[in-house]
Amino acid sequence: TYRSSNQREPGQPSTPSTNLNTVFRLIKEVQKKFRSREAEEKEKEDLVKQDKLEESRSKGNPKLKDLYMRPNIVMKRMTGSLEAHVNGFRYTSVRGDKVDILYNNIKHAFFQPCDGELVILLHFHLKNAIMFGKKKHVDVQFYTEVGEINTDLGKHQHMHDRDDLAAEQSERELRSKLKAAFKSFTEK
Repeated sequence: TYRSSNQREPGQPSTPSTNLNTVFRLIKEVQKKFRSREAEEKEKEDLVKQDKLEESRSKGNPKLKDLYMRPNIVMKRMTGSLEAHVNGFRYTSVRGDKVDILYNNIKHAFFQPCDGELVILLHFHLKNAIMFGKKKHVDVQFYTEVGEINTDLGKHQHMHDRDDLAAEQSERELRSKLKAAFKSFTEK
């Protein structure tokens, strides 16, 4: 029963106004769920159905390991590996999530080497959006971080010169290794 007074009558569990507030909140929740479901269906309706990825069983597939993916599959950033197959790429995260990108769906592919950059990446701009998570994505990047920014603000630089030189040399070697690995992957 809904009354205009807030007086609780004997035998009633709660006042009528709290009943109204509860019903109002429940109606708003139902409306919110309906709107979100409708928006999700609207987003899915113009997706183009992709073919299945044909996996090649050979061990010689080009593969890059320890890559991150943008946009993230899940909320936090997670590493994975990108493997080339017969008709597309498959990214498999450490958790087991898989994203397939077919060759015939790639409009543009960019390779950015790590010359003067902190990341080395492969960027795919797709013809038709793919869906992972709850959103459609037309641009997908696979990258790895190459170096780290560190600035020594100390005055005594002559003490750490050997350490700095060794760190710079190891970073140069890492950059050249990564560049070679990405280059051979893109060529294959």
